Amino acid sequence: KDGENVFVSAASGAVGSVVCQLAKAHGCYVVGSAGSDDKCEWLEKEAGIDKAINYKTCGDLDAAVKAAFPKGIDVYFENVGGEHLQAAINYMNPFARAALCGMIEQYNATEPAPGPNNIIMAVGKSLKLQGFIVSNHFDLLPDFYAEMSKLIPAGKMKWQQTVEEGIENAPKAFLNLFTGKNFGKMLVKVGTPSWPGLTGPSTQAVIVSNTPLVDAPHKAGHDGLGEPFAALSFPFPSSLPCTHLRA
Repeated sequence: KDGENVFVSAASGAVGSVVCQLAKAHGCYVVGSAGSDDKCEWLEKEAGIDKAINYKTCGDLDAAVKAAFPKGIDVYFENVGGEHLQAAINYMNPFARAALCGMIEQYNATEPAPGPNNIIMAVGKSLKLQGFIVSNHFDLLPDFYAEMSKLIPAGKMKWQQTVEEGIENAPKAFLNLFTGKNFGKMLVKVGTPSWPGLTGPSTQAVIVSNTPLVDAPHKAGHDGLGEPFAALSFPFPSSLPCTHLRA
């Protein structure tokens, strides 16, 4: 909702960076976490969020989140889990909402990870914690296209891409998602063919992701967006066709 206080974990990633900028476009106070000073600088100077927390160097993440939200958290967009979720719950306001989009901290866990020890606070605060899967919200695609088609030309939606060269580096690219070595969307460039009817350069690419998406071609020159695949894996503004590599 307009004007709310929003916390986004993994805020410099392909998903988190879009969430941050959408929230800012709606007049929200936005704080995001990321794993390097470069990512935090980009979030503040380019994406325009109010504050970025480097969770690797801040020392006490709970204290850093508390300091960043003197008026509490109204919305938490979850991409990480673990310590981030615990800190968010501590400072969420009554009736706050959490969209649980991912918990990458636990994807490669070899044994059950301990849950937040403060989950009982969800009861007293009347919090709403709900899984967020993009395929549950296809009815909102027209609204998404309409909003993005205005924000992108206005320069209010920016993104980063990390590109590995060669299909042989696809496994490396995939594993780098789990250590934060990517900045924004992770791509693997596998060729540069020429496609009939496409103006400008094109790239044969692999979209590397740790979440399942629906495969569909991306068409360049479509208000910066494209067909359903582009909306699901946004942002990917420059090339055709795409293959989606997932776990």
